[in-house]
Amino acid sequence: MIKISNATLITGASEGLGLELARCFAQEGSPLALVARNKARLDEIATDLRANHSIEVRIFSKDLSLPDAAVELKMELDREGIQIGTLVNNAGCGVHGAFATSDWKATEIMLRLNMLALTQLTRMFLPAMVNE
Repeated sequence: MIKISNATLITGASEGLGLELARCFAQEGSPLALVARNKARLDEIATDLRANHSIEVRIFSKDLSLPDAAVELKMELDREGIQIGTLVNNAGCGVHGAFATSDWKATEIMLRLNMLALTQLTRMFLPAMVNE
């Protein structure tokens, strides 16, 4: 196992803005830790980024809307010796329509992903980033 320091962690990296940010950081030569739910898509992206930019890319298939997902991700990164220097909290979702009639479960998932996971990841990684 190769330990990685000063990696960029990008959540929601399998499409959209997260994918474009992964490409931008790859162009700069930053080692990447990419997180999304779709493992097959992450595998494709990692293969492409490694081939085109000769960088280290690690992928983590994780649904950050689940209660323990952020802590599990941090533990996996620690186990693999990956030190995060830049955190891009990109994963997110939205619930559309009138709040009074919206599906509560979908709203709860949105809040866990958009607020709790983001805040938890920031709290876990920020101390080491500030001390760099």
